Amino acid sequence: MSRYTRNRALGGLVVALGVSILGATFNSASAITSYGETPAARAEALAAALDAYTAAVETCDLNTAREAYQDAETVFNAVEIDHQFLSPEQYMFFEHIYIQDQVPSGLGLEGDDPYDCATNTRLAQEQAASWDAIVQLIANSPDSGPLFNDVATLRTVNQAIRLARAELAGNPDATPQTDATAPDPAAAAEHWAEFVVDYPVARELIAFRNEDLATEVDGLVAAVTAAFDSGGDAAAALAALAPRYGLGINLVTAAARNSVPSQSTQPTFADENFSSVDFLGDIVLTFFEIRDLIAVGTPEAAAQVQTEYTDWLQYPLSFKTGGALTRANVAFETALANYVAAQTPETTKALLDALLIVEQVFVGQYWGTPELVEFYAENEVA
Repeated sequence: MSRYTRNRALGGLVVALGVSILGATFNSASAITSYGETPAARAEALAAALDAYTAAVETCDLNTAREAYQDAETVFNAVEIDHQFLSPEQYMFFEHIYIQDQVPSGLGLEGDDPYDCATNTRLAQEQAASWDAIVQLIANSPDSGPLFNDVATLRTVNQAIRLARAELAGNPDATPQTDATAPDPAAAAEHWAEFVVDYPVARELIAFRNEDLATEVDGLVAAVTAAFDSGGDAAAALAALAPRYGLGINLVTAAARNSVPSQSTQPTFADENFSSVDFLGDIVLTFFEIRDLIAVGTPEAAAQVQTEYTDWLQYPLSFKTGGALTRANVAFETALANYVAAQTPETTKALLDALLIVEQVFVGQYWGTPELVEFYAENEVA
């Protein structure tokens, strides 16, 4: 099946690119996380937070230690994407041995043994030393590209959502309970106010990838604000917001993971010059056709979506395995199987979400380049 002579209608794909992209430019490095402008700076920010945590543990006051751990874990969650990519082995060791395993367990945050100051002081010191080694590795690593700054920005803004949800829920499993693990609606409202201030920066990044998603998130943000203002169910409103904001993060993450300058060469999106270099153009045309078929919404069209995926996406996507990209492929296959079984609003939305992620895997790093914009525009049929 040859595609390079086809002219496909854009349909909903203009929305997928973001209306602002056509004829516009965007500096993806302009929105910088408050934890630092580079992966090395963000690594240093976490090192400082871990030093503060170590000092808190040394006071032997459990509540003080838990509060400092929450601060450090917040920075970690915001900046970890840099370190997942640049130092995967060291990162996995640090994450699973320290910050998300032994350390919270030692603080009794998972219903474990009571706090032991001596043991937790040792763990805190080891954790900080382990991270210091990663800081040195990242400081001597090549630049990973501006898209990782965008991911860090989105994840930094997201911490206010995470913290607001955590303050509303508390931690009923913590043993023993302290002020740091009790629900605190006032603190949740403060975190939400911080999110509202920072959201415009995050929205710009999301809208650049998908204007419809940004508009959807706008409505969910408004619903959370209304719930806090009226004494409504803010927890439920935050639960509805979190995965849709998370999709925005995932769109940029998928693009960033394949955008490292030393590993990425911009292809020529010219469908009249079919070759291995231009094969990415065929994949883009496949996105067009899949969205056209999803819009039809019939079992026959759904079966054809399966064929399009099998013939044109599955094999090249299989070469982009590892971490987030493997999960993108698995998520798409799962969403596609559910959609083929039943074309409901829920399965349709899940499939379109998964397709957006896959699209970013292949072309997200070229999203604002004139060549890609021109390719999308030239394949639009009035």
